[in-house]
Amino acid sequence: IDSNGLILRADLHRLFDRDLMAIDPSTGIVHFHPVCGASYQSLNGYRVELPKGGPDLTRFAERWQRFTDRVGE
Repeated sequence: IDSNGLILRADLHRLFDRDLMAIDPSTGIVHFHPVCGASYQSLNGYRVELPKGGPDLTRFAERWQRFTDRVGE
């Protein structure tokens, strides 16, 4: 079993790949870029519960950095 994967629905996967959605590696909280608007407001602030044996939150650090850099643009 690959412990480096994260299963996301298609729209969230696209946002994640484009650094428009990220998971804060220190808290596990999901954040969306402001360009996503109200469409994802209900998921903004959601705390991710990773399965035992799944990816460690520290694996999201690089994406988190790219996301926070992008939000600061």
